[in-house]
This record gives sequence, C-alpha cells and structure tokens, in this order.
Amino acid sequence: VFCNEDYFTPIPRIEDKAQAAITVMDYNGHVVASYGGRGEKTGRRELNRATQSKRQTGSAMKPLGVYAPALDANLITWSTKISNEALTVGGTKFHNYDRRTSGPVTCQNALERSLNLVPLRILQSYGTRKSFDFLTQKMGFTTLVESVTINGKEYNDVGLAQLALGSMTYGAYTDEMTAAFATFGSGGVYHAPTYYSVVTSYDGKETILSYDTTGIQAISAETAYIMNRMLNTVVTGSSGTGRSAAFDGWNNNIFAKTGTTSDNKDRTFAGGTPYYCAYVWYGCDNPKPMNGISGNPALKLWKPVMQAIHKDLAKINFPSCSGVTTAKYCLVTGKIATETCSGTGTGYFKKDYMPKCDGEGHAVTSTPPNSSGAASSGTASENVSGGSESGAASSGATSSTPPESESVSSTPASSEAASQSAA
Repeated sequence: VFCNEDYFTPIPRIEDKAQAAITVMDYNGHVVASYGGRGEKTGRRELNRATQSKRQTGSAMKPLGVYAPALDANLITWSTKISNEALTVGGTKFHNYDRRTSGPVTCQNALERSLNLVPLRILQSYGTRKSFDFLTQKMGFTTLVESVTINGKEYNDVGLAQLALGSMTYGAYTDEMTAAFATFGSGGVYHAPTYYSVVTSYDGKETILSYDTTGIQAISAETAYIMNRMLNTVVTGSSGTGRSAAFDGWNNNIFAKTGTTSDNKDRTFAGGTPYYCAYVWYGCDNPKPMNGISGNPALKLWKPVMQAIHKDLAKINFPSCSGVTTAKYCLVTGKIATETCSGTGTGYFKKDYMPKCDGEGHAVTSTPPNSSGAASSGTASENVSGGSESGAASSGATSSTPPESESVSSTPASSEAASQSAA
C-alpha cells in the first residue's frame, strides 16, 4: 500500500509530497508490520517515521488522555451529560471545530463527533496531572515532558490542550500510539511495542532475550470494553468522524479515532479489529497545511492495509466483558433510566457503577437550545452499538456530515500558546 502512489492523497498548491508512517500490532505487544515512509526504500539507515518521528496526534489523543482514565475512575459513564457550551480558561477561548455549541451531550456522542469542549471539561474535573501520569506511567508514552526549555521558552505537556486535544510539545511516535490504543482491544492490558519474540545464540541453544507478554493492567477490563464500544460509534454512528473506515463486514468490530491538527499539518487515524490495531500518521516532513484535501488521508492508508491483512481471516468479535451490561439511560440526566424517564437511550455500563436517574431536570425543557438560541427539534439521534435513542429529548444538535475536530498546532508551544492554537 505504501509503495502505491494511488493511496496517497495529493496536497493542492504544495510541491512537497506528503509522507506517512504506520505501525500495526497484535494484542500481545508484537509489532507485526511497520512502514516509515512513502514508496520503496532506496537506501540504508533511512529515516523511519514510524519509530523516529514525533508528530502531533490531534484528536486521536482524546480517548487516551481523557475518556479512558476518566471512565476508569468512574468520573464519567457512557451517557454522562457534559456541557458543550463555549469555554474560556485563563483568557484562552476554546471551541469546537465548527464553532457550534449546544446543550449538554453524552460522552459517547461527544467522542463519536470528536467535540473539543466536552473532553476539555472532563479533563478539568479529572486533572491534568493525573492524565499526564496515566499516559506516561500506564500507557507507555515517552515523549511527553513536564518541563523543557526551547529557545529560551518554557514548554510542558501538563495542560488541557496538550492532553485533551493532542497539542503536545513534541508529539508522539506511531508505535507508542498503536500500543496505547491496543488496550481497548486487549481487555485493558498495555503491552510495550516489541519488535522481536525471542533472541537466541547463533546455534539456537541459548536464549538471550525473550519477550514477556504479560503486560500491565493499564485500565480495567470493563473500561476497555466500554471504550471499545464507544469508539465503534466513530465508525458506525450517523455522526461518526470515521465512518469510511468500515470494510468487508467488520463494521461492528472496529474501534477507531480520527485526528487533525488545527493548522491541518498532521492527519492521523487509529483503529483496531479483534486481530490487529494500527495507527497512521500523514503529513509533510517539513510541516505544511494540507488544505483543500477531502477526507482523512491517514484513514485512506489505514483501510487498504487492514483490508489486505484481514482478507483470509475469519470474522470474529471482540471478547465480551462479564462486568459490563447494556442498559437504558435517561436522555435528560444521562443516568440509568427509571419508569419516570420519558426519553431513553441505550449504552454500555459497568455493572458495579450504574447511577440511577433521580428525575432532576425532568420538569425543564428536554430540547436544549443550540448556539443560535433556537430549540433543536425531532427525536434524539445519539447512536450506540446495539441500540439508538428514542424519545422527545435531545442531547444537542448533530450534523449529518460533521467535520473532524481540528484541535492542535503542529509546532511546539508553551502551555498558554498551545491552548490558544488548540482552540
């Protein structure tokens, strides 16, 4: 695929050819495929962008830096309602890519649509320090920095834009992103990306190195399965930003997340099936805005690679989790529905954490105003795997063709500057 020019999206008005990198892993930590550039390899010791280039992740960081740790801590559930109104922090105004706002939306719907304002608010509650520690201590990220001086300016990655929107000082490697996303298909177990199974002496009699596939439990099995299903709606939901990732009947068994930087200099895509997880970065070596292209060029490389390696594989499902159940939730409160709830949706929940609706807010209008002040109409449309919402309540307007949330700058920035470029 990477040697076929037809799979690379041209960038209008830019002479430089875009580059790309991919890492494909199984769920035991083995890197089964890696490619670090465009076209055939022409020399020795060439730059391998998959393992040597740190590039911005954009919105692909949202599940890792916000949703997964917050869900693991029971700070949120599938249907927790979070405000999607404009947000200003320390003088910095944050907004969604399309600059639209709405009343509260569920976490699932916000992730499906790749909204910015919702994960920012979740991270405010969860804490940037906790998120930073989670990513560096449990998810294997080696590129995040607590403090660094570049050209006399101080930078750090303990901030809202860095951890919620991917506006990091240096960026991330594709293999580390793949390994982190793989936890959503491995029952929450993190495996460091490994390029060998065993190393022996020349005669094979002595084992010098062997890879331990035990891994570490980064998040609970319940959190991993719910994240898996939430990220599946990125592909199957009517407002999903990764709808075109579906292939060959695997639709319901793909979890995915798109990524775009605010200056459009980096495009990314992460996605996994029950067999493999892969992450693709797409952009120029000397970052340039990729304006005027349609779709996500990283997804357009991910899909044919995954199609090829799944061609002769049997269709299987992700293993279910005994600690997770489907349940109906109230469209007004986002909590587990009772007989007093007139509008309900269906989602996935931890069996040991299912806060029930107390009826608060039932008496107020169930169709929150959109950014223009007009009430949204029609039935709710937050899609879930295994069901769709019904009833009169709406959790915020959705677009039939929502753009990916452009969220970060491709250049290193201080905490304040990064926040401004992330908005």
